[in-house]
Amino acid sequence: MCISQTDIRLLSPTEALVYVKKEIDHATFVNQDPNLYAPLFRNISVFK
Repeated sequence: MCISQTDIRLLSPTEALVYVKKEIDHATFVNQDPNLYAPLFRNISVFK
């Protein structure tokens, strides 16, 4: 399901959270990206 930026503002907070959680769960894994600044994410395990 793809919701545009204007459509997501029309969702209730609960619906928006459900939508975002689904988007995160189904996001593609990025292994090598030259535009990704890796040191910014080096401590990401702290947030898991």
